[in-house]
Amino acid sequence: IIEGDGGLTIRIPIEPYDQYIVNSIQIEGNTLYPSSLLGAQIPLQVNGIAASDKIREGRSRIRDYYNNRGYSQTRVSERILLTAEQNQIDIIYTVNEGQVATVRDVLIRGNTRTKDPVIRRELLVFPGDTLNEVMARKSAARLQNLGFFQSANYTLLPTDDLGVYDVEFEVQEGRSGQFLAGMGYSSEDKLVGFIELSQGNFDLTDPPGFTGGGQKLKTRLQLGTERQDIDISYVRPWFLNQRLTLSVSGFQNDSQFLSDDYDQKNTGFSLGLRRAISNRWRGGVTYRLEEIEVYNVEEDASEIIQIVEGESVRSGLEFTLSRDTRNDIWIPTRGGRIILNTGFTGGILGFDESIYEVGARTSYFYPIVFDHTLNLQGWVRSVDFYGDSDRVPIFDRLFLGGSRTIRGFDFRDVSPVDESGDPIGGQTSIFASAEYTIPLTDMFRYAMFYDWGVVNSDSFDPDIEN
Repeated sequence: IIEGDGGLTIRIPIEPYDQYIVNSIQIEGNTLYPSSLLGAQIPLQVNGIAASDKIREGRSRIRDYYNNRGYSQTRVSERILLTAEQNQIDIIYTVNEGQVATVRDVLIRGNTRTKDPVIRRELLVFPGDTLNEVMARKSAARLQNLGFFQSANYTLLPTDDLGVYDVEFEVQEGRSGQFLAGMGYSSEDKLVGFIELSQGNFDLTDPPGFTGGGQKLKTRLQLGTERQDIDISYVRPWFLNQRLTLSVSGFQNDSQFLSDDYDQKNTGFSLGLRRAISNRWRGGVTYRLEEIEVYNVEEDASEIIQIVEGESVRSGLEFTLSRDTRNDIWIPTRGGRIILNTGFTGGILGFDESIYEVGARTSYFYPIVFDHTLNLQGWVRSVDFYGDSDRVPIFDRLFLGGSRTIRGFDFRDVSPVDESGDPIGGQTSIFASAEYTIPLTDMFRYAMFYDWGVVNSDSFDPDIEN
């Protein structure tokens, strides 16, 4: 620390350690599985950099290999030996092989509010099964990810019988209800305030408390100078005791920020079902019925806006297929997400508009150094009309621009225009973005980004030179 005029200068010298190379990797103590098979689990290579986190990960992966095959209580340790060669090391993993164990009972502790079935349906270990500690850890993680437990852990309890264990899951109830209120300002929404009331551990069938069922209920009221919204949503996992998620929502969204030439009000409801196809893939279908009112249309507005002035009713189905490998849904730093969707309105579903849409979206996060993250994302969408319809209405057309797409452009400013130069949207949009973020606090990050996109007038038009 160096004292100066009006303050202090703090200098922290950093002296980096030498970089070491892996000379050899050895495994000892294993009798059940060959070293070549166990060595394939280790994320290190001979003549590669001896990263300490990879060495520890190798230990965990060998242990998990045994645990996945029922050998509970397997322990793995590592020794690091310097070689005669400068900056080279030998890594020796020592395996203390456990024994095949069986689950006698699965116990639940600590749930003072959440009902036992809500917890048990998330577990991947069952009485009578071969004990698999990897599945026990995944079960605890699934309980933690429900969002209404402060903590979820498991313990193996020996019984009087050798090789037989009880698995005890202990949870600590957290806050499941929330009341939020706030105000904000953005270039798109202008001044806006909101009130939100939610219960993340709701139970529709258990009055008067209505808690403990693992369901979700949320009501949000948002009022501002450019929008007035009310949304009510209900989500029920394990619908009909199947791995189905039922979602129901009702809404009224009155938006004055979409255009200077008109305002739009959407009122309706949606009903959806989503199912896990595998550990990562999800499939879903959603029905949506809504009335769309286009009002306050300016006299000099484009013809494509004037012809939809008034009220119309739209009935539609949307189908989605998604894969999510992100390590965190709020601030991800690793993994990615893919969403494929298609849908249609009108036709056999009746009412006023017959439109169909297809789209694909992807986003991947790559850890760099010091918790810096690179995010690459992009999407492509296209809409078109069919049947009795002869156009894609303004509320189904595609735009880019604004804080949620191409930053630096005004909201919906990237678009085909009419004779007066006003944006009227297109029928194909392509977007790509690269964003590099640096953490400032746990919830805030500094971002540098590059956005690119194009909106074309015709459907299924991949031209990127417009």
